[in-house]
Amino acid sequence: MKIVEFNNEIENREELIDKFLELHNQEQNLKMLSFTGIPFGGEFFRELVNSTENVMGIKQFHIFNVENEFCGFIVTKESIMYGFELLSIAIVNNKRNKGYATALINFACNYAKTKN
Repeated sequence: MKIVEFNNEIENREELIDKFLELHNQEQNLKMLSFTGIPFGGEFFRELVNSTENVMGIKQFHIFNVENEFCGFIVTKESIMYGFELLSIAIVNNKRNKGYATALINFACNYAKTKN
């Protein structure tokens, strides 16, 4: 497993945004990730990803398996008032129950410890 921060310097950025969008819009994830339940549109989603990146303390981390396949993501937020928040997490359907979510949560917790 490999966990990387999603930023402007990441390889295959556009491809990853497409996978990120697809994972957000899956029915089981959409009800937890969208207040309205309406699927995210591509242009809106790209703008959202690009505008929140390194702004307001929001960070995205993606997880890949040993074959370098995208397996999921976690989005966190650092705040002076509220500390460290987990905003969202999702794992690709056929990658579930393989420890990816646990790895992302452990990574986020360890990351938070280094920031406080």
